[in-house]
Amino acid sequence: MHFFKQTKLSVIFIILLFNFASEAFAIDYKVLLLKSANTEHYEKVEAALRKSLAIYSNQPISIVSSTVKLFRSELKNLQREYFDNYDLLMTIGIRAAELAYSVDVEIPMLSLLIPKLNYQQLRKLDIHNMNTSKLPPRMAIYLDQPFERQYVLAKQIVADGEMIVFGQKDYATECGEKKKVKLSNKVSHIDSSLSVKRLSRQLEKTNIAIVTADLGRTSANQNKWLLYMAYQNNVPVIAYSQAFVQAGAIAAIFSTPAHFGKQAAEVILDVLNSGTYDNFTSGYAKYFDVALNQNVARSLGYANLSKVDLLDSIMNNKLSCHSVPLNYAEKSQQQMTQMDKQN
Repeated sequence: MHFFKQTKLSVIFIILLFNFASEAFAIDYKVLLLKSANTEHYEKVEAALRKSLAIYSNQPISIVSSTVKLFRSELKNLQREYFDNYDLLMTIGIRAAELAYSVDVEIPMLSLLIPKLNYQQLRKLDIHNMNTSKLPPRMAIYLDQPFERQYVLAKQIVADGEMIVFGQKDYATECGEKKKVKLSNKVSHIDSSLSVKRLSRQLEKTNIAIVTADLGRTSANQNKWLLYMAYQNNVPVIAYSQAFVQAGAIAAIFSTPAHFGKQAAEVILDVLNSGTYDNFTSGYAKYFDVALNQNVARSLGYANLSKVDLLDSIMNNKLSCHSVPLNYAEKSQQQMTQMDKQN
């Protein structure tokens, strides 16, 4: 009888120990991930996020994934308190961010793959709609690259001469006047509303063109015309995506889905390690790469261009229109490479 009592007590002790261990390893951080769509590009961001957290996190992290289409259909049935079940709302893409900012969300929010201008417009709505004294932490990792990265890349191809920047904002003025950075090239800014005839005249007077990511909502036909006319005028185009390079731009600076996913994981890990959102600050992607269209380069007379040299020139250049030096990415890039080798 005494033996059975001891056995029973042992079993109870084991059950209690198991329950204690279960609570100790319970999920501490919950992420609601909202994607603009189930496209391969967005899914790669999510996969990189999950992979990085699995490798580097010391505690379990729960990620519940949805899309704009699914979430919008469920939104009318959700109570406001639904979001309180999560520690972070993460969005991937412009449409996801727009939907998230249209809802009264009082938890921290991290937006990926959204141009800086689009994000700033959403933040104005957020500040207007919510009590600013209770405004939760907000952060974005911008889709576009800082102007100086594209500028430095352009200078490696055309050291001097006239440069046109296509975008909704005068980056050259912001960079040159507000931050007192001297640009050695003469830089002009134009938007996408130019007629084909006027655009052709502008390209006749320039040596190189930069297309910024805030032009991303222009039609494929407009982009095609831009690349075609630039090529006809022997003007190399610096863009912001691999797709643009494949379509005919000479080169581009871009951040891959893996870059965005990895940096997003680092943001979460920093919050978990520090216990605060003090470093929850919007900015450009830390990690980036360069794409080079060798066929276009040869056709335009730049056969000696090297992708490795172009990337090195950007990482080692100290030109910066922002509070963070341009070459901060060099250390991050090296750390990423080193961590990947270790794993």
